[in-house]
Amino acid sequence: MGFFDKLFGKKSKPEPVSFAREDDEDMHRASVQARDTFKYFWREYYWEQRRIVKGLSHAAVKAPFWQEIDGSVETEHMWLEDLAFDGENISGTLINSPNILTNIQAGERINGLPCREITDWLMADGKKVCGGFTVQALRRQMGDEERAAHDRAWGLDFGDGQTVLLAIGQEEHPEYLDQHPADTNMSSGLRDHLRKHPEDAAAADENGQTMLHHAAIAGNAESVRVLLAMGAVPQQRDARGKTAADYAREIGWPQLLPLLL
Repeated sequence: MGFFDKLFGKKSKPEPVSFAREDDEDMHRASVQARDTFKYFWREYYWEQRRIVKGLSHAAVKAPFWQEIDGSVETEHMWLEDLAFDGENISGTLINSPNILTNIQAGERINGLPCREITDWLMADGKKVCGGFTVQALRRQMGDEERAAHDRAWGLDFGDGQTVLLAIGQEEHPEYLDQHPADTNMSSGLRDHLRKHPEDAAAADENGQTMLHHAAIAGNAESVRVLLAMGAVPQQRDARGKTAADYAREIGWPQLLPLLL
């Protein structure tokens, strides 16, 4: 049983869940903020997938799942891990055991979840929490003792609950919001790889996406520069008919557009 499952697994007493419960004004605002900043989560996760020594102790996204039961629609917001993202849709493994729903279960692989439907994301390096917008909204509703017990259960530093961090190391290095340090540090390795394997610059995966598509989706400007210099084709389209620039524009990486257009 994983850490998230211990915290968010099936409770001893089922608790009714609905959109109204999750989406009061504070929770709705938190979910909007999570969707608007998901790109930072994915940028970190992109690099986490490429690390030999993993840096994240926690990484998950939350989304709503629903089912009609006895004539009414019941909804539960649950967490996913082991993620993939193709610029539009998320795939992941469900961590939670539902309280009410019977059409889904923990450990099930969820595919084709539109990123615009997520309600939260959270990541941590074993210390500071980034994201967790709905978690912070709930913490703000707690008394001091309940909040302290909540934080002890997580074993993480959630900060004051007012400022939500978006990038690992952001407090010490605010410039990390603009560019991930791994994008800078790994650019020479990417260049060396493409010198040895130049065909990889334009090779496409099963979705028709190239390394340039993936770098643009994750907002990695240095990687984009290296790929273009080593033969990547910015006009190349994936199975959806989209270029790397299309994803950079849609996801919100405007700094990439001068490089890709």
